[in-house]
Amino acid sequence: MALNSAGYEVIHAAIRDLSDAELVDIDIIYGVDEFLNDILLHILELPNHKLKWLQVVSAGVNYLPLKELQAAGVQVTNASGVKAKPIAQTVMAFLLSFARALNTYEHIHTWNEQTDQYLIDELHIAVFGTGNIGKQVATYLNAFGADVIGISRSGRTSPEFMANYKIDDAPDALAKHKIDVVINTLPGTDETRHYFDDAFFTAQPLFAFINVGRGSTVAQRDLITALQDGQVRFAGLDVTSPEPLPDDNALWTFENVILTQHTSWGEHANKGRRFGKTDLFDIFFANAPTFITNQTLVKNAVDLTKGY
Repeated sequence: MALNSAGYEVIHAAIRDLSDAELVDIDIIYGVDEFLNDILLHILELPNHKLKWLQVVSAGVNYLPLKELQAAGVQVTNASGVKAKPIAQTVMAFLLSFARALNTYEHIHTWNEQTDQYLIDELHIAVFGTGNIGKQVATYLNAFGADVIGISRSGRTSPEFMANYKIDDAPDALAKHKIDVVINTLPGTDETRHYFDDAFFTAQPLFAFINVGRGSTVAQRDLITALQDGQVRFAGLDVTSPEPLPDDNALWTFENVILTQHTSWGEHANKGRRFGKTDLFDIFFANAPTFITNQTLVKNAVDLTKGY
């Protein structure tokens, strides 16, 4: 490995088993998840720590102590793109289930024909977040002939979408394109917290709201009200707030809601979050040479100010 030849010692260890004398000498941590925050904060508090780079296992990084990492000059790379295909296929499963009445049939135990079904190309769809996951979702939807617009912070043009808009222009864009389906892939940041709220859900009725982004982007009580009032006909939720979702939460009681418990990333052949057909190691190895040379990261570097 390039790190070995550059003088780095590579160890395979449970980080919680390391002493402070060992922790203070760590330059890079590979495989960081949401359960290591206390250890990260502890390392940052150690005098003369050497920590410079974290490779996390997820696309979202809202669970990290971003301000503390930024103040300490620690860089972060995420797993954006590693799980884009399984997540996008879960989105398609949600949408096809709702459009073709499969979720309705699941709850029917007597002959009761459901003919109020939709073709995907009848639906007007907006994808919030036009990164790797959003683009993969749009690619699948395009194969069904759907009209798909992309909404992002920058409004940057992506060819997978028939039109692209800044998030500030989203209300007008949704009305202009008569959007029936909203698919959320946005990261969890201060800017996106509770973006999908009562004002959003009451602006126009939705056939479906699908969330594979972060639970914090949704004002959950407002979504529940929208489901109760019929403003949102169906919801496919891979993420919620909190997680795990308490057993007494009202979302469990809706027959028109599918909850997949933050597992849309799952793959049979690669069951762990650290692996996929595009392996997390590919991102790490792409960054290792430039990190060794000048401590820069060329792939999947996270802007710690923006939070993604």
